[in-house]
Amino acid sequence: MSAQKKGAARLMAVQAVYEGLIYPRPAQQIVQDYLDRAGKRAEPDHEPFLQPDAPHLIAIVSGVAAHGSDLDAMIKAHVKVETELEPLLKAVLLCGAYELLAHPEIDAPIIINDYLDVAHGFYSPSEVAMVNAVLDALRKKLRP
Repeated sequence: MSAQKKGAARLMAVQAVYEGLIYPRPAQQIVQDYLDRAGKRAEPDHEPFLQPDAPHLIAIVSGVAAHGSDLDAMIKAHVKVETELEPLLKAVLLCGAYELLAHPEIDAPIIINDYLDVAHGFYSPSEVAMVNAVLDALRKKLRP
């Protein structure tokens, strides 16, 4: 599968996990909504939604749903903030942590870089640096 489709799957997974954090409903339903939109345009003059690697998207979102509390605990062990993480930032970290844990066949730098790309789209350099630090610490712990 192409790197572009994997990257699109990661972006959509973050969006889907974020949506699930804000409006809880079954992960399968959220994923299906995203898959239904793939390749279509939100508005006639907009670019079409990206085509993701659908099995990878499903695996990430389902994995985060199934292992969310364990992933959350791993993330909190490496986050240096006293308050609850903002939901989108939490979604980026949950998806990245899940992939590092469950997909050893994918090089960790590729996973981390794709989630940093997602974070760059929404956050300042300081938050992106925090995402990098947390995912790198998890990489060292999960992939010694």
